[in-house]
Amino acid sequence: MTTPHFCDRCGACGKSFGRTEARTMFNNKTYHQNCLKCAKCRSPLSGNFYPTLEGFTCEQCHKRISTRCKRCGNGIESGIRYKLYKGQEYHPECFCCWSCNSLINEGEQFFELRGYPQW
Repeated sequence: MTTPHFCDRCGACGKSFGRTEARTMFNNKTYHQNCLKCAKCRSPLSGNFYPTLEGFTCEQCHKRISTRCKRCGNGIESGIRYKLYKGQEYHPECFCCWSCNSLINEGEQFFELRGYPQW
């Protein structure tokens, strides 16, 4: 990895950096720390951030907007297979009977009671 030169330009605003100015590097581009911002809340990105269609999101916004399992309420990470029932997402291990908690496997028949899968 090469050290950025003070004459480098910011990948977002195009302005140059001061000799001692802090900067953030991402995907071979250098940014002013305040120029690499969350696409949702517009706060400067640091630590973990996540790609979206609009740009990048900070960890807090990612948790807020990520797909959530209808049963457990936890996020479903991108790239993870999930079950979709009546427009609601479920972890595969969470798609079970709401009365007895028995897992409902793909292709098994079940009925619905008040909008929830039942055996």
